[in-house]
Amino acid sequence: SEGPKMNSAISVAPARTISMVMVLQIAAAILLVSLLGYTGYKISGPRWKSPMDKTTALHLPDGTALTLNAGSKITYKKGFGTSHRNLTLKGEAFFEVEKGTIPFIISANEASIRVTGTSFNVKAYEDRPIIKITVTEGTVSLYESGEPQKVTLLLAGEPGIYDKSVKTVRKLAASNPNDLSWKTRVMDFRSTPLSEVVEILSDTYHVTFKIEPALENCTVTVHFDNRDLRSVIEVLK
Repeated sequence: SEGPKMNSAISVAPARTISMVMVLQIAAAILLVSLLGYTGYKISGPRWKSPMDKTTALHLPDGTALTLNAGSKITYKKGFGTSHRNLTLKGEAFFEVEKGTIPFIISANEASIRVTGTSFNVKAYEDRPIIKITVTEGTVSLYESGEPQKVTLLLAGEPGIYDKSVKTVRKLAASNPNDLSWKTRVMDFRSTPLSEVVEILSDTYHVTFKIEPALENCTVTVHFDNRDLRSVIEVLK
């Protein structure tokens, strides 16, 4: 039967399961606007904002490829790719930077990232307490904006964060594959707090969930591979 399967996949206290299901079902019914969309564009202007319900694939004038998560935005000044490679990011994006002699510099709120050619993800939402970098290839320099001499080097597989509350940069001990879930559609939760689960679901499926504070620390253990949101909600029941 479906019930035992779901119970084994989700590690939550039985007394709280009904409340969590109600919250997820209501949120999904009200806020599910669309499944993941994908659009590709060649940038011809100095700014681009991805639609609220779609990711957007872009190619910059220097040959760099990037994917903007839904609702995310980049801006840059005239001369990008010839006299400079500086841009500003608000939100989240995965970059595949074209190699070149001009440094590629991303301003992401209070943090900055500098590379010459590499692949990495930047999660820099203004309403979240940390800015997180996940490097998949090459080397990335992460530093507080305005302090380029205080660089933390991140190698492939090494995540790093900028903590806004204490204004510090640090490496993390291990990478989290869910940092790329919005792009890969693969999610692996292992005793993950429900608050973190719904944040990842929100980034991946472009919807907003609200959960009761008492449920935030309930843990979830389940694996999803390229599943649509409706089937994810069914499993979380």
